Amino acid sequence: MHDGSITKHLAVWRKVELGDRSRFLQTLYLRSNQLRTRPRILEKASKIWIDSKIVDWDEARIHVLTHALHYGTAVFEGLRCYKAEKGPAIFRLYDHVWRLINSAKIYLMDLGYNADQLAEAIKSTVRANKLDECYIRPIAFYGYGEMGVNPLPNKVSLAIAA
Repeated sequence: MHDGSITKHLAVWRKVELGDRSRFLQTLYLRSNQLRTRPRILEKASKIWIDSKIVDWDEARIHVLTHALHYGTAVFEGLRCYKAEKGPAIFRLYDHVWRLINSAKIYLMDLGYNADQLAEAIKSTVRANKLDECYIRPIAFYGYGEMGVNPLPNKVSLAIAA
């Protein structure tokens, strides 16, 4: 579908009867999925990095009254790690790390880690899970503490799953 055939499909779309358009869209969707491989989404691994500790996947828990659950006070990034000849390679690691740091600044979050420490935490999470390729999700969030709109009194937690 990246060869300019969208124009052709739009011309066909205009000719398709209204009732048949959903079937037409379904066919287009199936064809487009056959043309590319879908990236693997985050799958259960063995370890998660949370607040400077590597813990078992099933032991990574937060309190039900965590501020971020109630008010959406969290920032995150999504990184890809690819299999390479010299070992796992994380695509544009520092670009993602700096974007996470800058997003946290907007939310007035003190992550407690500098860019090098965050990059190392991400790499150690991949190593701890013995992954050659994966999706990585670091997330910083205001944790359990005072309920209310103002998150600033609450502790900032950081977790990294791969």
